[in-house]
Amino acid sequence: MLQEKAQDRERLLLKFIKIMKHLRKLNNFNSYLAILSALDSAPIRRLEWQKQTSEGLAEYCTLIDSSSSFRAYRAALSEVEPPCIPYL
Repeated sequence: MLQEKAQDRERLLLKFIKIMKHLRKLNNFNSYLAILSALDSAPIRRLEWQKQTSEGLAEYCTLIDSSSSFRAYRAALSEVEPPCIPYL
């Protein structure tokens, strides 16, 4: 994120979160998890965000939690109706 101001970075982060919501509704797990992985990367996480923004992002990260062999992802994948783009 090359924006100088924290407000601009925050606005971009919120835009990506909004895109992720739409991807999840479309059952596009591949793009959803690609964006989520980028937003959960170390360079992005170390930026200072408002508490509500970081908590919101943490909520989305539960889907890619690797504990129990990605149980949350497998459960979400089993509940969707086709069409679906899985994360491979």
